[in-house]
Amino acid sequence: MRPGLVTMEVGGLVEVVSWVLGFGRQAEVLQPAHLREAVGRGLAATMGKYVGKPAQPPQEEAEKRTW
Repeated sequence: MRPGLVTMEVGGLVEVVSWVLGFGRQAEVLQPAHLREAVGRGLAATMGKYVGKPAQPPQEEAEKRTW
């Protein structure tokens, strides 16, 4: 096993995807392919919130400033 390589058995993907995404760019899923693809979809969804979009205040904050 290579240094930094983690092998595990899990019951579902949701928690594992979230866990992997928590490592940011320092993590890469090598296999299985369906987990790698799920992490990629999670990254794409997160990027969609940031790339090319200005920050928006939470709705309740915007409402406080609108009279």
